[in-house]
Amino acid sequence: MLSDQPVSGIQVTVLSFIGFIKFLLQSGAKAVCGRTVCQDPLEQAFSIFRLKGGCSNNPDLATVLQSRISMHVQRQIARPSKRGNTAAEKDDISIDDSPLPKRSKK
Repeated sequence: MLSDQPVSGIQVTVLSFIGFIKFLLQSGAKAVCGRTVCQDPLEQAFSIFRLKGGCSNNPDLATVLQSRISMHVQRQIARPSKRGNTAAEKDDISIDDSPLPKRSKK
């Protein structure tokens, strides 16, 4: 015997999965393997959003968007690791610190 909460959770999960499979098949997928469906990357992303929100467990849209922009910028700036089985990265990074052209005032 299960209480009402686990039963309703199972029902929501099954109905959502059925809707998801129908959507994929209508979108042109020839077949769908249910074993490969995984929401771990999505849960990891939301855990990062919650982490960046500080004390707030329920971030609003603006907070999530700001966190997403922050993560994107950090990923663009970060240098790849030198460890691993790939080719070594050059240490010489040239940074152009010349002043940008000034805009004309209108």
